[in-house]
Amino acid sequence: MKKSELNNTGSNETYRQLIERIPLPLCLVDNTGKLNFINDRFTKVFGYTLNDLPTLDKWWLFAYPDKKYRKWVLDTWDEAVEKAKTDGIDIESADYNVTCKDGTVKTIIISGIILETGFLATLIDVTDRKKAEERLRESEERYRTLTESAQDSIFLLNRSYEIQFVNEYAAAQFRSSKSGLLGKSIMELFPPERAQKFKKSINQVLSSGEPFVSEEKIPFPGADRWLNTSIMPVKNSQGEISQVLGISRDVTFYKTVEEERDRFFNLTLDMLCIAGTDGYFKRLNPTWSKVLGFSEEELMAKPFFDFIHPDDIQPTLDAVNRLSAQNLVINFANRYRCKDGSYRWFAWTSTPYGDQIYAVAHDITELKKIELSLISNKEILLKEKDYSDHLIDSLPGLFYQFNAQGRLTRWNKNFEKVTQYKAKELAKMSPLDLFEGKDKQLIETSIRSVFETGQDAVEAVLVSKDGMKKPYFFTGKMIVMDDQPYLVGMGLDISDKLAAEKEAKTAATLMNNILNSSTDLIFIKDKELRTVLCNEAFAAALEKKPSDLIGKTDIENGWNPELVKGDPEKGIRGYEADDLDAMHGKTIQSIDVAGNGQDGYFYFDTVKLPLLDDNGDTIGIFGISRDITKQKLIEEQVKLSEEKFRLAFDNAAIGKAMANLEGRFIKVSPAMCRMLGYDEEELLTKTWMDITHPEFLQLSFDMVEKLVRNEQSSSFYDCKFMHKDGIILWINLNIVLVRDNKGDPEFF
Repeated sequence: MKKSELNNTGSNETYRQLIERIPLPLCLVDNTGKLNFINDRFTKVFGYTLNDLPTLDKWWLFAYPDKKYRKWVLDTWDEAVEKAKTDGIDIESADYNVTCKDGTVKTIIISGIILETGFLATLIDVTDRKKAEERLRESEERYRTLTESAQDSIFLLNRSYEIQFVNEYAAAQFRSSKSGLLGKSIMELFPPERAQKFKKSINQVLSSGEPFVSEEKIPFPGADRWLNTSIMPVKNSQGEISQVLGISRDVTFYKTVEEERDRFFNLTLDMLCIAGTDGYFKRLNPTWSKVLGFSEEELMAKPFFDFIHPDDIQPTLDAVNRLSAQNLVINFANRYRCKDGSYRWFAWTSTPYGDQIYAVAHDITELKKIELSLISNKEILLKEKDYSDHLIDSLPGLFYQFNAQGRLTRWNKNFEKVTQYKAKELAKMSPLDLFEGKDKQLIETSIRSVFETGQDAVEAVLVSKDGMKKPYFFTGKMIVMDDQPYLVGMGLDISDKLAAEKEAKTAATLMNNILNSSTDLIFIKDKELRTVLCNEAFAAALEKKPSDLIGKTDIENGWNPELVKGDPEKGIRGYEADDLDAMHGKTIQSIDVAGNGQDGYFYFDTVKLPLLDDNGDTIGIFGISRDITKQKLIEEQVKLSEEKFRLAFDNAAIGKAMANLEGRFIKVSPAMCRMLGYDEEELLTKTWMDITHPEFLQLSFDMVEKLVRNEQSSSFYDCKFMHKDGIILWINLNIVLVRDNKGDPEFF
């Protein structure tokens, strides 16, 4: 049936009925700007009636109350109408934010066709699709912020062991760009033996569905590195494991520090130990067994008081009590029993840390024998001082002591070497002379804190005599000698630590843009189910013109016969069954699938209804199909993105948490709970202020304030946290502030 024939089959009432029943808003405007007609769908979507909108001017006023936005709408619409009239085409579609009668704002695609008497406007509500796109953008932004701000290598591999995603930090480890790594197999990046071992770990995750964690030395360009790696499965929308997510943390610096610490601990000639205030040794170096004759197991099986000379037990108890009160103990001496029954004199330098004591003992038995026989001999006293100086000079880093007036009274040789000042110069100097600018203020505040509270620590840059600058971590403890308060402490070079922290580079690369929206397919079929009228979008779906389709059935026009006729065994109802139901007076709405597994699938939201003549007899069917393929894909991508974020968060090897702007935790990782000793329910009732040591609250507040003021994108610093059991934990803290799409702070 041709369009002219369809015009002759009924009166204008048929077309009015058709327009009324089309499931999308329509309005007819004449050349004077009067709204002659709006359909029921228009009123249902926007709430306005013809009484509300007698003219187009009323529509502009009600639908676009903001003057500035209304001007943009008028300019855009007038330009599109003028172009349509000039070129003889339809009015080009555009997105507009329309205010409904109830005050809600909806995103509408508005287009139309030019008539002799005015124009017919078509309005399509795409609000839900826009919201889905925004949810995807926010989800992808959270995932991007997490991965690109992390001090970890984060990567995705497919089942062929090829890199699908890698963050900037990981690319830097290979001295490559992200694009240079994408698509490469692990077999190309590692030596064969290492690659096979990595492949075996990935296969274990793919087959078991369980995460895999390892810590080992890995070869990289330039140097080998110790990595703590977690590999986790990633499932697709069908619930199948299609990829693995890997998170690797570079622990080379900490491994090196541990090796150097153990080497120093085991090779030094002095006796080093870690003891508890409960009276038991926790760790001993080999020198203990060499000096006393007891094995390490024998020494650690009993309280250390069992080995102390009876006359020295009370002084030792007093020293332990001072240490329990977190006071430094220097030059304390007592006697320990050897396995052969003899006793040896030990001189101690002990430092408390919580309920543990870190101590160095030097065998001074021979010195004690000389002291007892020549107590009045001045040379012996000088030797004792020399020994003390030697002990201090043997300490790693910088040792210093100064009085409440701020004058240096004692230091080790390394202090002179690093500062490049001679002893005579240092004796006249204040510690503040070794710092500049803000660091001088930090040191002054820390010194005051030591004399007021008993201890403190601070990071600052020390300036030597020749102007060389180097960062140090300084500690301070207050001690009392001859009724005078002194500050003693150590300075540790943290240049390597800070350099390692700066290796983490962040960069921002957005994921793929959201898929473009599609147009609706509109068609009319006669009683023989032949197409008698269709729009260009319908024809474009078959890569044809509308004239090519008129008078033909769906199969003749190229639609998949299986989708047209249906296949009960495969659960396919078929387009034709819906057509026949609509022909018998039913309004049919369905989600149709087109395409095949090889070329991809397309999803359509389709409405079909009977087309009646003036007598109420069915003369055909009217249909409209909306392509919702992109919306379906967006929803699946949102799920996959959120799954990636959840896996990266829950399976991270280090503690991670999210907190609201008031500081209360809103999400905590298992590693965070294990580190602090709380279960998830307990930790979610707390704020980060509850677990932060009082010494670091102000510093943490300052760091957070800088993030809120957007002075820096992230904060990296060392901080103390409090374990549930009261233990103090040193934490390397990384804080990132996540903002919403308006740029306002949302959470940490």
